[in-house]
Amino acid sequence: MENVVFIVGMGIGKNVMGTVPLRGIRKKYPKDKYKIAVVASHPEVFRNNPNVDCIWKVGATPNFWEMYNGAIILKSEPYYDRRYLAHEVHLTEAWCDQLDVPFTNTTPEIHLNPKEIAKGLTFVRSKNRPVLVIQFQGGAQPQQINQPKEGQQPIFNCPKMFI
Repeated sequence: MENVVFIVGMGIGKNVMGTVPLRGIRKKYPKDKYKIAVVASHPEVFRNNPNVDCIWKVGATPNFWEMYNGAIILKSEPYYDRRYLAHEVHLTEAWCDQLDVPFTNTTPEIHLNPKEIAKGLTFVRSKNRPVLVIQFQGGAQPQQINQPKEGQQPIFNCPKMFI
């Protein structure tokens, strides 16, 4: 049996979106011939996912490459895809194309176990009203550029050194 390693870094949103190409990876690499390991910055996103055989957290991978020596490594950066940047395709479609795996649809999947579902239902029912979740920030955060305040000199503006 061969191993396939799917590596997903960055934020939790990207990890959730990573469940879409994971479906395509499983279609291309069927369970009877391949084991799929996911190395993720948010491994909890992939817990209970039927397309995954093993989950690792980024950075917590002692002896990982010894175990997966010769594996098929799947790692790409969909945020830099030309068609995604031009708004021609969804992020997950670009990701599937980069990995050369089938694209099915843009819907990510979070798989909860029965205990997690029961806890969620208890919470929702106890409030007796719908739950609304709002994420104010997400994805890649632009770098903050600290502009000097009036009267201050920028740190790297040292013209006297070059006179």
